[in-house]
Amino acid sequence: MRLPLFICLCCALATPAAADFSDICEDEDESLEARVSACQQVLQGAEDQAEALADIADVYFENDVWAEAIELFSQALEVNPEHTRALGRRGIAFEGLYRWTQAEEDFRRLIEVAPDNPWGYYRLGRRLSQSTRIEDSLEYLEAGIEIDPEYLLNYWQLGTALSRLNRDLEAAELYRRLSRIRPFNDDAHLRAYWRFEEAGLLQEAAYHARIAYTLNPNDLSTRDWLIGHLGDAPAPDLEPYEWTMPSSEQTLRYFLVRAPVDERDEMTRAIEDMINFFGGQTYPVPVSSVIVQMPNTPFGQDATVTMPVIEAAAGEDMPPSSGAPRLYGMFPFFARPLGPEGPLVYAEFDEEDPSEIWPLTNGGSLSGDARYLVDCSAGRGFPYVSLGCLPGTEIAEAGTLGWSLSVSLDRIHVPMGIFTTFRIDVAVESSIVIFGQPVEVDFTESIWVAPELNSWVARISTAGDEYQFLQAMEVVQAE
Repeated sequence: MRLPLFICLCCALATPAAADFSDICEDEDESLEARVSACQQVLQGAEDQAEALADIADVYFENDVWAEAIELFSQALEVNPEHTRALGRRGIAFEGLYRWTQAEEDFRRLIEVAPDNPWGYYRLGRRLSQSTRIEDSLEYLEAGIEIDPEYLLNYWQLGTALSRLNRDLEAAELYRRLSRIRPFNDDAHLRAYWRFEEAGLLQEAAYHARIAYTLNPNDLSTRDWLIGHLGDAPAPDLEPYEWTMPSSEQTLRYFLVRAPVDERDEMTRAIEDMINFFGGQTYPVPVSSVIVQMPNTPFGQDATVTMPVIEAAAGEDMPPSSGAPRLYGMFPFFARPLGPEGPLVYAEFDEEDPSEIWPLTNGGSLSGDARYLVDCSAGRGFPYVSLGCLPGTEIAEAGTLGWSLSVSLDRIHVPMGIFTTFRIDVAVESSIVIFGQPVEVDFTESIWVAPELNSWVARISTAGDEYQFLQAMEVVQAE
């Protein structure tokens, strides 16, 4: 009975050993020698010899040992002449040894074997564009984009090739196309900005520069270019601006980011700015980025409700919109403290009323106090009870707020362009009572209103250690 038991134990131990060899073969933390030895053990029992040979070649390839990698990839191709990884990587290894003709042959063969793989077109296009045959490379790079419109490498290489041919406008349009596909890729926007600037189209350059800088506020060279583009001319006077209900036919598209507040003092920031010029990352970057439409729906005579329509998003999920109206489409004097489906809390103003800030004029200011109220007849149940709507109560008092508004003139650049605006700075200190417990809700906002659009082109809202910044991109074209 002992012999069969011994055989079973050997079988049980053999399988993990084979698995261990496979793990070591793939483990980039192991030494080259250990990995090659393990891969050779795997090769002995491999059903797919071409794949196993390519795995050994990969170890040499990943360590830039080109000659050995070429030899083993070649052995893999003798077993399977259509092994795409062996073809592509052998081509790169040939490039590592400056054997350009053989590299090109492998990349051409790769396209024949895998005509639907955009990487083969990228490798051949890159090989040709790095030689004197830049024009020849365009055909393959364009074909790779046609196969996969979201494959970045073909865009980068095609744009570089077009730039080397002094076809900067075509390169700029290419990068703009990519920025529509990957709207939160700051590199795509940077390249579009550079090429549009080179082509002399500064407004288009500034559009992409502004988005790139918003995505990465550590790019101080782009920041400085934008400052120069805006110029230092003071904002010209504007005629007093009276609020009118925005047209439902005009919807703006905005670029929205959510990011931590930069709480450094000016001295620290100035010192760390020098670090940024050497590749440092000292400014907080956005944790969320969103492209959003902001259609307006009238709410009574003096307010609008905006339900954002998100077109694209990246990073952390944005907090859901409360759906609360805004007084004059701008001022956050309504609230839904229990969420988008919860009761609406509105402000009843004391002596001063925000309507008195209209028409907007440079230097205008106003401040006052208000009470938060809830119309208990609008609903029932737990949410209303939590805000003080007890039996027999028609209007419940749900808290208090103090507010201030100040108006100035400001020239601002957003992706949509340069605007002379009325800048309205809003500060709110409020307390909303939920189940008898006050919840402090303090925040500030700055709103840039462009009279020519009868709308705001930028808004930054700060609460606690976080802010949200919206900038107008363009008017949404009706379909």
